[in-house]
This record gives sequence, structure tokens and C-alpha cells, in this order.
Amino acid sequence: LNMDYIKQNLFIEMVPYLYIFIYLFKYTTADSSSSEGDFSPPGKTFIRNALYTDKAPKPVGPYSQALQYGRTIYISGQIGLDKDTMKLVPGGAEAEAQKALENMREILDEANCHFSNVVKTTVYLHDMNDFAVVNNKYKEFFREPFPARTTIAVSKLPLGAKVEIEAIVGFGNATPPAPPVFHDPDEEKGDSVSIAKGLEVLEEEEEKKTEKSIEI
Repeated sequence: LNMDYIKQNLFIEMVPYLYIFIYLFKYTTADSSSSEGDFSPPGKTFIRNALYTDKAPKPVGPYSQALQYGRTIYISGQIGLDKDTMKLVPGGAEAEAQKALENMREILDEANCHFSNVVKTTVYLHDMNDFAVVNNKYKEFFREPFPARTTIAVSKLPLGAKVEIEAIVGFGNATPPAPPVFHDPDEEKGDSVSIAKGLEVLEEEEEKKTEKSIEI
């Protein structure tokens, strides 16, 4: 057997597989921050930003009134609590829905947003028979095009509430209420890039995407 001949041919046969391996390695280990839908600039990650207003009931558990991450705000479920007494308002599901949405409006105001910025809500009802009255109250706060919504009947809600409403807020190309803060892993722990710089990076990334689309 000619070992040199065998080795040479074996190497030639392996070349295509080597190229495939290099290709797969390159694209499966790419920086995840460049993925579509991820607004974090390369090498940086968003820091979660809790939002709070004293015009709405304070949290009654280990959660934030709302949390901002990038250009999205997640508002915790609101029930018909009076912020001063921290008790449910009287009047049943209709009154509780009214108060819950008023509380949500205060949180939206704190975030420099409006009900028109809400893209998704989830409504929890203790009794599905209250759907109609809650729905009528809901329409007083939201206008067309209405946000996406899910309504769920549950056996029990916090503090014996009859209705609870949570929301997801998105601002698209609008200016964020409190621009996201970025943390650079290469910088000293706890040191953050300024809010203004975070927004600037986002805008630059969007401009690059637009220019790339035009070139294509």
C-alpha cells in the first residue's frame, strides 16, 4: 500500500467537510446581540429599569409597579385598590375595573406613555359573568385600534379582587420615557454608560439597519 497516496486522497476528501465545519462554527457562535429583535448593542446588555409612582398603589408583594426593558414596559397586574387606604374600592367588578385602569393610567403617565402605547393586555376575572361590565369600562380607556388582549377566569385574585388587568407597553420609534441604561461588561462592575449614550447607540443601530435595507 502506498501510504502517501492514501493520506493525500484522504485529505482531499476531508476538505469539503472542513469547510462545512468552519461555516457552522462561525455562524453558531456569532454574538447573540446581533440577532434580529435584540435591541442591545454589540457587547452590551440592557439593565432592567423599575418604574414607580406614588400616584398608584404601592406593590403589596415582591414586584415592581412596572419594569422597563429596552423599548418595552411591562405593567404589573392592577386591581381596584385605593392608593391611600390600600383597600379595594366598593361597587363590585365595574368599580374595581375603573379604579384598576385609573391606577394603570398613573403608571403610564409616570412612563410618559398613554393607553395608545399599550400593545397587549391580560384581564383576569374572578367571575366571567362580569365580562360585559368590565368590557364596557375597558372601552372607556382604550380606543381603536385596540391592543391585543386575553381574558381569563380564575378562582381567586389578590385581596379578594374581582378583576385584575396587566399590560405590555411598546413605544416603537417614539422616545422612551426613561431611556434604557447599558452596562458594559468590560467596564468596572456597577459602572453604567449614560442613558443618553444608550439612546444614541439605539438610534445608530436603527440607522444602520435602514441604510442596509436601502442598499439591498
